[in-house]
Amino acid sequence: MLWLRRMSDPRCKREATIKPGQTILFQGDSITDVHRTRDDHEASSQPALGNGYAWLRRTAVGRSTDAGLKMFNRGVSGDKVYQLADRWDQDCLALKPDVLSILIGVNDYWAITKHGYTGTLEKIRDRYRALLSERRTPCPTCNL
Repeated sequence: MLWLRRMSDPRCKREATIKPGQTILFQGDSITDVHRTRDDHEASSQPALGNGYAWLRRTAVGRSTDAGLKMFNRGVSGDKVYQLADRWDQDCLALKPDVLSILIGVNDYWAITKHGYTGTLEKIRDRYRALLSERRTPCPTCNL
């Protein structure tokens, strides 16, 4: 089961730990994508993770942990929340991540403010929360 928590929520006292053998998924838009190679599906490879924060996290975590973490990057430049929802089953749930990092929403906001996109921030927020709530279990230590 996928467990998510708001890392910035001070009410959550749980320590985030990554254990050997876990699968970590980076998901989102261009901030996540950062020129990842689509034809290299090898877990944790630099081309498949791209040149951004997914690769930086791999190098930092990889040095401090032993035993095969599997890291994937499925960020897609230009994606909005509804596009993430469209590919959620294939690009997230199929990978069965133990840890999930999502950075998305910049393109939604940009489209509203600069290009007359008819969505609202509330609709985007609600769509994002609905997507997460499908697979979310509460934090066992603080029920967030």
